[in-house]
Amino acid sequence: AKFAGYAFNKSHAAAYAYVAYQTGYLKAHYEVEYLTAVLNNRITSADAVKKYTNYARKEGFAIYPPDINKSVTEFKTENGNIRFGLGALKNVGTALIDQIVEERNANGDFKSFEDFIKRVTANSLNKKSMESLVLAGAFDCFGHSRSQLMEVFPSYMELVSSDRKARASGQYSLFDSFEEETEVVNKIDYPNIKEYNKETLLKYEKDFVGIYLSGHPLSDYVSQFENFSFNTSVLGFYEEDEEGNRVYPYLKDGQAISMGGMLEAVSKKTTKSGQTMAILSVEDVYGSIEAVMFPKTYDRFKDKLEVESIVEIIGKLQIRDGERPNILVEKIDIITQQKPLTKVAVDQTQITAKKGSPFEIKGAAQEEKKVEKQYLLITLNGADELLRDEIVEILECYPGDIESYMKIGGKNFRLGFGCRNSKGLISELSTVIDIKNVQFITK
Repeated sequence: AKFAGYAFNKSHAAAYAYVAYQTGYLKAHYEVEYLTAVLNNRITSADAVKKYTNYARKEGFAIYPPDINKSVTEFKTENGNIRFGLGALKNVGTALIDQIVEERNANGDFKSFEDFIKRVTANSLNKKSMESLVLAGAFDCFGHSRSQLMEVFPSYMELVSSDRKARASGQYSLFDSFEEETEVVNKIDYPNIKEYNKETLLKYEKDFVGIYLSGHPLSDYVSQFENFSFNTSVLGFYEEDEEGNRVYPYLKDGQAISMGGMLEAVSKKTTKSGQTMAILSVEDVYGSIEAVMFPKTYDRFKDKLEVESIVEIIGKLQIRDGERPNILVEKIDIITQQKPLTKVAVDQTQITAKKGSPFEIKGAAQEEKKVEKQYLLITLNGADELLRDEIVEILECYPGDIESYMKIGGKNFRLGFGCRNSKGLISELSTVIDIKNVQFITK
C-alpha cells in the first residue's frame, strides 16, 4: 500500500507534466493549429465553441464564418486563421456534410445557390438543415441576402425534388424540356426585399451556430463595460479539487461586483410564500452567467427586466461547491449607449479581434493605434502597510495586463500579477487607502 501510494502518484505526475509540456509547446509555436484542434475536440459543445472562439479572437485570429465552398465538417486553419466547421451548426448532420464535401471534391465548387440544391441530393437536406446553412451565412458567397434565400429556398427545393421524381419515373421533365431554349427554369427569381437588420442577423447566428459570427450585439458597449469590476471571462480561470468541483481562485463568495451585459432570458418563479422572484441569464462579450433576484429586489426593478435589453447589474457573487458561480442581484438598470465605437466597412468573412477586445472588427479601413504602456503604482506609508493583503485582494479581482507595483519605504516592489484600469477598481481602493496614493502611470 505504501509503495502504491508513492508510485501511483509519481507516475501520474510525470505523465501529466509531459503532456503539459507538449501542449504548452504546441500552443506557443503552433497556436492557430492548437486552437483549431481544441475546437474540434469540443465541436459538439456550443459553450466550449463559444469560449475558445472568443479566446482565438482575443489572440488576434479571425474566425471565418461557415462557407459552403470552403468549410468541411471540422474547424480548419485557413490563411493563418480559423474556418468555422459545418459540424458545429445545428440541424446539419454528418451525412449531409459528407455528401456536400464529396460532391464538391468530385465536381468542383458550387457555382450558385441553385447549383447547390440541384447537386446535393441527400435526404438529410431538408428545411431545417437549409435554414441552418442559410442563417449561419454558409451561402453568403453567392451574393444574395439571407432574407432572399430564406424566401425562395422552400419552393425551389420542392421544384427540384419534383423534377428528380419525374426523371426517376421516366416522366416529362421541365428541366429537360426547356434547358436548350431557356435557362429561366434553372434560375431562381430572387425577390427585391431588404436584408434582415443587424440585430436579427445576429440573433439567427446565435440560434443556429451557437455564437455570433458577423459581430456582437454588445460590440458598441465594450468601452462602457470596461468600467465594471466583473465580466464572465474570469469564469474560464478555475481549478478542480479532488472531487472534480471547480474552484475559482480569483473569485470569492460574497464578493461585491458590477457587470454590464444583455438580458438573454428572464424566468419568473413563485416562492413558497407566494412572492415572485426571477432568475436571469445575462450575457456579455465573453459568455453568460445566471443572476438571481429575490422578491424584494424583483419588486423594485421588475420594470427593467426586458429581454435583450442592455443592463448594468450590481450585486454579489454566490459561489457554492459543485455549482457555477451566479450573481445575487441588488440593483439593475438599463444602459443607454453613450458613445458608439467607430464603425468601418468590412468584408463579413474577416471578423476578428485585437487583444483585449474580442469583437473588434479587422479590416483595411481600421488604423493601428500606438498603444502606450500603463503601470500601476500604489504608495504605502506608515499604517497603510498593514493593508497590503487587503489591497492585493482588491487588485486580484480586476485581472488585466497593467503591471502593478507597491512602493514601500521608498522602494518599488513588483506584484506577481497585472490588473486593469477601471472605475470599479478605483472605487474599491478608495475605501481602504487615500486615492492620492494610487497612480496609473503611462509611458
